[in-house]
Parts: sequence; structure tokens; C-alpha cells
Amino acid sequence: MVETTLDTASGIELRGVFDVRAARSALETLRRHASAEPVLVDFSKVSSFQDFALDLFARELSLWPEIRLRTRGLPGHPARVLQYLRIDPRTLTPLRVSRHVPAVHMAWRDRDLDD
Repeated sequence: MVETTLDTASGIELRGVFDVRAARSALETLRRHASAEPVLVDFSKVSSFQDFALDLFARELSLWPEIRLRTRGLPGHPARVLQYLRIDPRTLTPLRVSRHVPAVHMAWRDRDLDD
């Protein structure tokens, strides 16, 4: 379980394992203390992350378009999971996707699949 520490000047600091219970606790803390200013969510002291908890956290945050967040200390794998979910790991907001510049080049478009 994660410990959530609220510092109204800078944001919230998370410690321990980021699991579903921790995601819900962090969401409740954000819900109670959200303001017009960006809130810093500090993940630097989290020892491990559960992918499902990240998904839950990101989906719930997407329902609050008025909340503005910044993150600190999000390691590589959790950041990649959020990017896979099309969430910006720096702000926890949906990534903009351009239809003109594909993120992945699809090789099957270059050749005939009947060969």
C-alpha cells in the first residue's frame, strides 16, 4: 500500500507500492484538494507500480478535465504504460494523436500481402 502525503504548497507525495488501493487513495486526495493551480504528483518514492492501478488512475483523471497536474519521479516502465494508454506521463492528460504523422510505420502498407 502507498502512503499519500499532502503538501498544499507543492502537491502530493506517494510512497510505497502503487496498487489499486493507492490509486483510489491518491484520487480521493486530489479530489479533496484540487485547485486551479497545477498540482504536483510526486512518484519518486514509489517502490513498485501495478499496471492496472496506473490505468485506473489515468481513466479516473480523464473524467476531470478541469484538474491540472504535473508529475515527478515516474520511472520508465510506468511512463511507457501511460503512453501506451495515450496519456502524457508528464501531465497525466490525454496525448494528442495526429492522423498525419503515424506513431508506427505499418510495413504491410508497403507491400502486397498476397506474395
